[in-house]
Amino acid sequence: MKLTRRSLFAAVTAAPLIAVAQEAPQPSSSRDEDLKSARETMANNAALLAKVEVPIATEPAFVFKA
Repeated sequence: MKLTRRSLFAAVTAAPLIAVAQEAPQPSSSRDEDLKSARETMANNAALLAKVEVPIATEPAFVFKA
């Protein structure tokens, strides 16, 4: 069997990609925890933003055209 540099390079570079593709998916509990922490972060940020008062002069004027 003849082994060329190209085929050796292809075999070496493809091995990690195959290993990554065959990894087991993470359990759904981590996704649930991520979702819960993201919602808590959004709620905390919304509470912090609600505490800040913005004067009317600071708010930009909007013109809605249909």
